[in-house]
Amino acid sequence: MKNTEKRAKIPIFAKVCACILIFSVAVHIASALSVTFADFFNFRVAVIFRRALAYITNILPFSVAEMLIYLLPVVIFVIILYCVHIDGDKVKGVRLVCTMLAVISLFYSSFVLTLGTGYHTKRLGERLGYSDEQITAADLQGTAKWLADELYAITPLIEYGEDGASVMPYSFSELNDRLISAYERAEQKYPFIDSFYSRTKEVMSGEYMSHLRTLGVYTYFTGEANVNTTPPDYDTPYTMAHEMAHQRGIAREDEANFVAFLVCIEAEDEYIRYSGYLNVFEYVSGALYETDPEAYMQIPYPAGVYYDRLAYREYYYKYSDTAIGDVSNKINDAYLKAQGTEGRISYDLVTTLAVGYFKSTAR
Repeated sequence: MKNTEKRAKIPIFAKVCACILIFSVAVHIASALSVTFADFFNFRVAVIFRRALAYITNILPFSVAEMLIYLLPVVIFVIILYCVHIDGDKVKGVRLVCTMLAVISLFYSSFVLTLGTGYHTKRLGERLGYSDEQITAADLQGTAKWLADELYAITPLIEYGEDGASVMPYSFSELNDRLISAYERAEQKYPFIDSFYSRTKEVMSGEYMSHLRTLGVYTYFTGEANVNTTPPDYDTPYTMAHEMAHQRGIAREDEANFVAFLVCIEAEDEYIRYSGYLNVFEYVSGALYETDPEAYMQIPYPAGVYYDRLAYREYYYKYSDTAIGDVSNKINDAYLKAQGTEGRISYDLVTTLAVGYFKSTAR
């Protein structure tokens, strides 16, 4: 008597994803154990995947990642309908489970093969040859004063609105192209900074991102640098440069912050330079205030900078008291710590790199 019961076969897609998963796990472990391997893979191999994804999504003017989020409820609904349609069919059930696990593994693999190894590379300060000496209040004061002097020199070239805050003099797409040029100039000084054309995406859900306290995000599975343009204008060039740094393999947040600074100050455009100097000035002056409030009070800065900082404080407090923002911060903090960083505080560590730059270059 023949056995007519169907056997569940694992879909080819799932088998392929399983092979990729095994390779990705091996790469992840190797990069965690060897800085040399992490450097090689991140800047020689992963760059291929990052560029490929960026080139593909460059074709579309909108954020593919954002569209996928909007479509997620539809996908969940379709899966539920399919589960109902299965009606006890073990073959279809196994195929569904295998496919879903394959998709989840693909997200993990895309993370490892694009950005994941970047968390285990040589530290940026070491790469730049900066001293790892303990930072003093005098170091912070000197760096803050230097940044303030740079801002004094550049503010006469900046346009300010009726409310006193600065106004970006060009469109989002024009800013993108100017930053691409700045990346090309920065690469001449810092070869580890990868320069290639990419289309940064302005998200449509800026208000929702603000409630999540998110200024931008690099989505490794689509290769896109996504930027929230809801904050004051002066923040956008620096945020865009930051997300583009992730897109080029600079994984750690403090290092992406500092690469954004290095790129911004290499720009031919004064507003991009202004954005770079002002954003890092805020980090350094904030650290100085916590360390030595009296020294902080001795650092003067231009009136335009005051109104830009005031505009950002108003923006920040508008979205600061939200439960969803607290949850978002905790999730982001957990993610960053899982990658071996200091969590959300790692954003502020750009101060250490800024002091290193001042002591080795600017002074």
